[in-house]
Amino acid sequence: MKTLHLNGSLIHSIPTFYDQINLMLEREKTWNIGPSLDALNDALYEVPEDQGDIEEPTADASATVHWHDHEHAREALGFAATERWFLEKLESQGRFNMGSIQKQLDDLRAGTGPTYFEIILEIFADHPSITLILD
Repeated sequence: MKTLHLNGSLIHSIPTFYDQINLMLEREKTWNIGPSLDALNDALYEVPEDQGDIEEPTADASATVHWHDHEHAREALGFAATERWFLEKLESQGRFNMGSIQKQLDDLRAGTGPTYFEIILEIFADHPSITLILD
């Protein structure tokens, strides 16, 4: 089993979250994951695969991610960051489903929609081969 560490104390914004994800994943490629939830989701599929052949991963191909100082990250990726993220999406006309983005923003403001931090937790939860420990 692979063990990874994510430093939440260095997360101050959505871009710095991805900086820390790239450090955690030891991206030795010429590219890094950009600030995209889809890219995060895709990258998490690769985490346990280095334990075996990609075509036939080992039965115990799994990983544990320790998210240290997650409360700091929860605050940095909370309501204000999420609201800014939605507003930026609304400003880029034509790139996103504006009705859906507006609904998500309205839900956030009403207290019924998830923050960026909570969306990240949902993405990790969709990867049963990765155990996320909030330290």
